[in-house]
Amino acid sequence: MTITARDRYNRHRLSKSRDPVLVSLLMNRRRLQNRPGVEPLEGRALLSTVHASAVPKVPAAYKPPTNVPPKFPPYDITARIDPISDPGVTGNVFRQDVLISGTARPYSTVWLAVGTRPGYFTNISGADSTGKYVFNVPVPVGTTTVQVFAESPAQNYSNVEDVSVTRGNAIVAWDSIALGAFLNQGTSAAQAARDLAIVHAAQYDALANIEFPNSAYQVHLTPPKGASAEAAVDQAAYTVLAAIFPSLQPAFFSAVGASLAGLGPYTTAVKDGQDFGAKVALATLANRANDGANATVTDAPQNVPGLWRPTPPSFAPAVNAQFGRVTPFAISSGSEFRPAAPPAVGSAAYDQALAQVASLGRSNSTTRTADQTASARFWADGVYTSPDHWSRIAESLSISHKDSLAKDARLFAQLDLALADSAIASSDSQYTYNEWRPVSAIQQTDPTWTPLLTTPASPSYVSDSAAYGGAASTVLTSAFGSKVKFTSTVGVNAGPTRSFTSLDAAAVDQASSRVWGGVNFTFD
Repeated sequence: MTITARDRYNRHRLSKSRDPVLVSLLMNRRRLQNRPGVEPLEGRALLSTVHASAVPKVPAAYKPPTNVPPKFPPYDITARIDPISDPGVTGNVFRQDVLISGTARPYSTVWLAVGTRPGYFTNISGADSTGKYVFNVPVPVGTTTVQVFAESPAQNYSNVEDVSVTRGNAIVAWDSIALGAFLNQGTSAAQAARDLAIVHAAQYDALANIEFPNSAYQVHLTPPKGASAEAAVDQAAYTVLAAIFPSLQPAFFSAVGASLAGLGPYTTAVKDGQDFGAKVALATLANRANDGANATVTDAPQNVPGLWRPTPPSFAPAVNAQFGRVTPFAISSGSEFRPAAPPAVGSAAYDQALAQVASLGRSNSTTRTADQTASARFWADGVYTSPDHWSRIAESLSISHKDSLAKDARLFAQLDLALADSAIASSDSQYTYNEWRPVSAIQQTDPTWTPLLTTPASPSYVSDSAAYGGAASTVLTSAFGSKVKFTSTVGVNAGPTRSFTSLDAAAVDQASSRVWGGVNFTFD
């Protein structure tokens, strides 16, 4: 192929633009053209878009491309949703245009396949001198699989890397961003439930005051006429999270900027919505400023005979003892639904529950099934706490049902207010009855007994994990029905999965998992 004067001019112009993707495309043009099985790339197409027409037809599961057999075994390529598009690193995004980035061998040609035709690579980019590449990919609402594949200058071929991208609305997106912040900061389950409730209460009130006057939950303000509800929802979440996690403010700022940019031109409606969302959020934060969540409690039970005591392996002091006294969101007090006392030590009901957890919950149990072990580890995944896990389930269901912004504003407010009040009510019960954990009871007679899971540093009755599942499944069932089937995943874009025939079945599985894990009695 002859390099013309126009080609040299275009190459010079692109190099001046410092756009490594386009520069790499032009540099690879001669090699790509005339390759068997690859459509030719015309210079005009290269200059107009990075979505060129080279289409190596590589199967979804990696096999050597039939049109250009590799000379050497494949090398590794990495791919992910870029942090600009996914600051919470959760796999959820809220804009149509998503950045996919990663590394390959320096100066590699990189292809990308999107959506319904896995293995059919329609977009092309190029890695720079350090091996970095980036794609700007439009994705629809829902979950989309993106695949990336590369060829090095030496014509070595990479593996095919899959990236799962889930796009939701601003309610789902900010829920996901909040979960990323909790993971980053190691936020406890009770605190995460409270913080999520504040975020979604602010978002709901911002939207309700604009679109459904007189239906706000707590903050009642008059918005400017024509204010954008989407902008208000974005800014409300940003304002709350930046106040709760000031060290993460730059990431939140990038997220709100990207979300507002996705609304189009910065019109008066967007500005008014943004200002109004901030006002609602500040009022919401003011309402929760002295709710008792950060109070210090010194009367938590410690080494009381017959009652709760610190548990192995860390023997840590009790945590979240103050939460039973936190101002609730929807119930009248933490004691409103306080259950009756647990079975007395030595009673038939107690002895039966003790024998059950001693058998099923032992670390090396021979009576616990493989599925029960999987359940225990699934719900205590070490990645997300119980409120976070149910939020992930809600995100997935919302996206699969293509919920509207208004519907999700109401749904997530209901969900997280219920979860927060469950944390408050559970703590009230735990520190009223001070029930010891199974490990403390069992080791009285069998010092070698250890549970499958690490025992939480709090009294046993009631199980807050079971309470979270009961609250979340009730709210979500009211929205999606009693027979919705779904699969939940541990972690981000990977990890064990568990499938359920209903939300109630998931809640029962979660509650039972605490017995199978050896950290709660059945009556908890």
